[in-house]
Order: sequence, then C-alpha cells, then structure tokens
Amino acid sequence: MRTWSLNRKGCPSALHLLQNTVREEGGVPPLVSLLSSLDAKVQRASAGALRTLAFKNEDNKNQIVECGALPVLIRMLRSADTGLHYEAVGVVGNLVHSSTHIKRQVGGFKRSEGASFAKGQAVREARGADERERKLGTPPYLDGEGGSG
Repeated sequence: MRTWSLNRKGCPSALHLLQNTVREEGGVPPLVSLLSSLDAKVQRASAGALRTLAFKNEDNKNQIVECGALPVLIRMLRSADTGLHYEAVGVVGNLVHSSTHIKRQVGGFKRSEGASFAKGQAVREARGADERERKLGTPPYLDGEGGSG
C-alpha cells in the first residue's frame, strides 16, 4: 500500500518520494543491519537515516520493524553515547507515532529486555528528548547506569 504526504499543491512531498524510493529500492534492510555495527558513527548515521525514513510513512515504519530494528533500538535507548541515544529516541518516536501496533511491540521489547524505564517511557522520551537533551545533556535515567547496550 502506497501512502503519500501531499504538499499544498496536492502533490507528493519530495521527502515522501525519497522515503518511498529508498524503501522500494531495498535500502531499509541494510540500514537496519548497520544499527549493529561496531562503529558508533555508523550506528548513529543509520539510526538518523531510519528516523527520517520513518517520519509520517507507515510503509517504512512497518518495514523497519519487520527487519528487526526494535530490539537494537531499545538497547540503543540505554546507551551512554548521547548522540546514539538521541538518534534511537528519534527513530522510536517516529515509529510509534500514530502506530498503535508498533507501540505495543516497543512495550513488549522493553519488558523482555529488562529495561530500567517504565512502559511508555520511550514514547514520552521521544516527544521531549530534543529539548531536554539540549538543556541537560544526559537523560535522567542514564545517570549512574552508563551501559552502552
């Protein structure tokens, strides 16, 4: 199912065309694989690309989840690397926005992973992380935990 975000003239937006092209040309699976790279810069870059691909695009959200990104992203949320944490929050936030089925999956992964934050925290973090991280630097639930997940 193709979904389109239309601009003021009723045409698909350039971002949506790009998002769909990346998915249709097979770009999502390699980006999800790169989330597990040993290089933190590669992890941040792939998460940033996935965040953009997931923005208001249900087909991309579903493919990202189907490719197995959620367990890796949930671990990234606990990262001591603030850049990696920031990107993971962005991807998870875009994935769960208006996607109840993905919200339930995120909640299930957090419970099964034994994460230290309450159900729904990733969604709340995604909404306010940009401003809080800009002001505070380190997210409050990482104080004293410091795992690189």
